[in-house]
Amino acid sequence: MKKIFLIFVSIIVVIIGVYLYIRFDFLKAKDFKPDNSKSKSIVDMRPAIIAKLRQLVKDASRGLYHLSIGNIDLHIAASSIYILPMQRLLQIPQE
Repeated sequence: MKKIFLIFVSIIVVIIGVYLYIRFDFLKAKDFKPDNSKSKSIVDMRPAIIAKLRQLVKDASRGLYHLSIGNIDLHIAASSIYILPMQRLLQIPQE
């Protein structure tokens, strides 16, 4: 009984640790702040994912492209992500 309890508690601690790492370290974007007013709950990571995608596009294009995402739907059971609408805006570098 004691072993089962320790295994259960250790699994819960690992799950919480992975969630906190993903939320506050892996999905951290340096230039964009996540808009948490659109999140449905405290564990909703959609605004952080959107901010991270915007940061990745900006860094990969060296500031040439900016990504605008209206909504993102995550379906974990189906292993799919739907991004609607997705627009790329071209910003011409000033010389």
